[in-house]
Amino acid sequence: MKHFILLAYILIFSTGFAAIIGLVVLSVRVVGNFSRRLLILQSLFVGNLGLVALYYYLEQVLDLVGPSSSLGLGFSLVASLLNIALYGSIIFLLGVPELKKSKPQVFAKIGSEVTMALMFLSMLVQIPFGLSSPLLLRQAIYLSVAWTMVCLGLALIRTPLANFHASYRLLVYGIGWCTLSFVPLSLVEYLIMLTGTKSFHPLSLEYLFYLGCNVVIVLASLKALKKSPSSQDSFGIYTENQGKRFSLTKREVEMANLIAQGKTNKEIASCLGISEATVRTHIYNLFQKVGASSRIELLNLLHD
Repeated sequence: MKHFILLAYILIFSTGFAAIIGLVVLSVRVVGNFSRRLLILQSLFVGNLGLVALYYYLEQVLDLVGPSSSLGLGFSLVASLLNIALYGSIIFLLGVPELKKSKPQVFAKIGSEVTMALMFLSMLVQIPFGLSSPLLLRQAIYLSVAWTMVCLGLALIRTPLANFHASYRLLVYGIGWCTLSFVPLSLVEYLIMLTGTKSFHPLSLEYLFYLGCNVVIVLASLKALKKSPSSQDSFGIYTENQGKRFSLTKREVEMANLIAQGKTNKEIASCLGISEATVRTHIYNLFQKVGASSRIELLNLLHD
């Protein structure tokens, strides 16, 4: 069983780090703050899992940690701080403009705030009570976490994203459905524990939710990297109405769309039947009007 647990953690960590790379790709390739903010949440997830794995290693292999040891208490307090930061990052994630159009977003934010408060209270009582906080408090945290995850999942899958790139929709909706699986998985694990089966600890069925999120992120990043002439570009389609905010001309809006498709100056010149020098002039004017210093920054600013 110990070898199985080790292999499971290797799988979870490998997909977790792959998902971090995927989110970096999505942050560059696809417009939307969701992937950038999710990167913070993902990093905290990996850090939390790393802490659990380290504790398990010290406990099982080195036999240095026990439930009542001061080192064990230290690990528990650090884990509590990471969890508080994790739910704080969920609140930050819920601040993405697209999510504010989804009604469950408000309830998910409230749930995250309550969870943070309860976890902080639990952390405080762990000092006089050792590693066992009161049962009532632990149950309150569990219910608060369940409420938050359900509302977060609903907020994500009900967010209108018709005008966004397909990879962005896959990311948001995929994470949403995975999040909704958290509570059923937790319930199944609770029923298993009632039978007295604990040999799989510190693994949790809830990690399947996290594994699913990792797979979704990797797939979304691969979709963002895929180029297809007939597909919508990664940064969406700019219109003249969007360009009015920066006083862009019709030609400059057209230029922005070609840049969003990843075309080089030479390819843009060929598409428009103009010289590369003229293309450079248009791009320079775009940068000046929008206040950008690179193509990626230009595209992101046009969508913000």
